[in-house]
Amino acid sequence: MKQMPIAGLLGLAALGAQAQLAPLPSSRSFDPVVVTASRALAGDVTLRDATVITREELDASGALSLAEVLARRAGVEVRATGGPGQPQGLFIRGAGSAQTLVLIDGLRAGSATVGTTSIENIPIEMIERIEVVKGPLSSLYGSEAMGGVVQIFTRGKAVPHLFASSAYGSDNDRRAAAGITTVDGATAVSLSLGVRKVDAPSATTERARFCHDPDRDPHENAFASLRASQRLWQGELVTLEAFASRGRTAFDGCGTDDRNDQTIAGARITSSTNFTRDWASRLSLGQGRDKLVIRGDFPDRFETRQDQAAWVNQFAIPGGSVVAGGELLRQKVISDVERTAFTTTRRDTRSVFVGLNQAWEGQRIEASARRDDDDAFGQRNTGSVGYGWAWPGVVRISTTVARGFRAPTFFDLYGPASEFYQPNAQLRPERNRSREISLRSEPSAPIRWRITSFDNRIEDLIVFVAPTVLNVKRARIRGAELGA
Repeated sequence: MKQMPIAGLLGLAALGAQAQLAPLPSSRSFDPVVVTASRALAGDVTLRDATVITREELDASGALSLAEVLARRAGVEVRATGGPGQPQGLFIRGAGSAQTLVLIDGLRAGSATVGTTSIENIPIEMIERIEVVKGPLSSLYGSEAMGGVVQIFTRGKAVPHLFASSAYGSDNDRRAAAGITTVDGATAVSLSLGVRKVDAPSATTERARFCHDPDRDPHENAFASLRASQRLWQGELVTLEAFASRGRTAFDGCGTDDRNDQTIAGARITSSTNFTRDWASRLSLGQGRDKLVIRGDFPDRFETRQDQAAWVNQFAIPGGSVVAGGELLRQKVISDVERTAFTTTRRDTRSVFVGLNQAWEGQRIEASARRDDDDAFGQRNTGSVGYGWAWPGVVRISTTVARGFRAPTFFDLYGPASEFYQPNAQLRPERNRSREISLRSEPSAPIRWRITSFDNRIEDLIVFVAPTVLNVKRARIRGAELGA
């Protein structure tokens, strides 16, 4: 029964395809132009605090990692447990790493066991563009988007393109990457490859009380990405996207030759078409994978597979657009070692959502709502409303209120029990209510600036209280950001 909606959507997309038209227009009274903030099928404007980092900016930044880029260009707090390849976490406006959703080419490709994505194994050579949207977006993306969304788009151009790069640095840091885009009529193919090796120093110092080993902890990474598209005779555009990145990183464990082998991968096929001049549609099917193999005296393996299907429609209306769609998400976790087995290894989530983005006479309104039906927790409703007003030549003012949620991870609920950790199957999902107000300059101002004040109130916050995890009734995060 659960497969029938997917089959029906595939048939509708194939039979109803019409000539592909230009992207739906949108009144640009606010900026920047992004797709992540509204789930638009073409670039749209937004009231949200959004940052777009282009390939040209990545090349000019001199940054060595994704974490450095996000910290410098988007004001995202990053915490690392060591040098290259060691675990890193993202914190947007005080929200934890598990409360920030990371997408790669629209796919969830992180770990459902701990609820995060290993950004340390996503090399910047693999990235074409990054979009960072701060503030709750559960009303469009569901669980994990309480703090914000970071979406990474892999390499690819719309025109013929060739690139190659190499670098050498301290700690015998060697890296090389190359890629090509070829276009032949209605067919386009992009392929990129890269590798990095660095003889990094020890992941810990003598101050570490737990298993410090003064030897060096080298890191290796290799990646590949592919994008192939074909425009059919009736105008439908079919696109295949695939990516994989594998890192091998030594760490200071309590044995010898301790190492993590981490693989992040995904593949998606998408059908895009315009049924009418004012109705654009995109149907996608894909899977994201996260695989961690721990080698050493305490070997283990954890793997997450996330099957994903989405049907998104965008309708043009006077002054803006309406986005509506549905999603299916199936999360499966695998562990080969009996002592770290999970008591439950699968859960399904079915979702529907709708969003409005409209402008008139220097004003803009954004609104969205979503309903998630989870096997483990039942139904959750989230929403968001934003309003903006432009004082020409002076300032732009906007405010947004939103509600979001985050489901507990598989480790929280069903993880392996030991004397140091006990899962809690009675945990409730986190819920939050957020408010923000922003002042920003005109897009044409010689110095562009933005000030944002936010207030994020969380109920049932999930925290670790040894030896288990519990819900905290209330928590609150308040702050302000200034960017120029």
